[in-house]
Amino acid sequence: MYVVLAAHATGDLHTVIRNVARDEIKHLAILSALDRYLRGPRPWGRLAELIATARAQYRSHQRRRSAGDYIGTNRISAFEVIVAHLLAERRIRRWLASLPLHALTAVFETPSAPIGDDAPSPGLDAGDGDALRAAGERRRELAYWAPGPRAAAIAQRAWEAASADAIERVMAGDLDGLAHAGLPGSVDDRQTRRRIRRIASGPLRIALTGCLRHRQIALNRHELARPG
Repeated sequence: MYVVLAAHATGDLHTVIRNVARDEIKHLAILSALDRYLRGPRPWGRLAELIATARAQYRSHQRRRSAGDYIGTNRISAFEVIVAHLLAERRIRRWLASLPLHALTAVFETPSAPIGDDAPSPGLDAGDGDALRAAGERRRELAYWAPGPRAAAIAQRAWEAASADAIERVMAGDLDGLAHAGLPGSVDDRQTRRRIRRIASGPLRIALTGCLRHRQIALNRHELARPG
């Protein structure tokens, strides 16, 4: 909605709405990355849930707003919103597919900063701590993923752990320590990816591509905090 509103605004109003749209897209990207980490790659299931939520909100606005009867009556505006959603979904999917599991794990499993002088969070008791640890273990085991992607991800993770030294040697020798990681789509990025395809295949190629992407995220947080 904000993307469509920004497209029809000019001047300062356009700037304001674009800023709001960027914030909303950032929220969508973060929660979508969390969904991928918790439940694995499931583009169509995620899209179905987004559509169901959008329909519920649409009907709620029709009932609760004073001019709710007018919502959705303009077919051109409805078409614009649908197209904007599809374009955003295309870019979000491409971005999600580029996120390696170890990067998602590092982001979402980083411990929270303590409150005060290492005080426990309000409302937690001893039993809650056990429940939180059990939930963390289920996340690390990818317990909520579909069986196929889960088995592939666990096998890749185990291979990378067993082959960590070999991966480091290849990165240091053949890829110059990923010193030319660059931004996604840049000349350095394309050259590095071509070198990876030339020297590696199978699990090693997946591991090296994941390391490249992880390094790009770490080096370019200001650019990669959003899907594009």
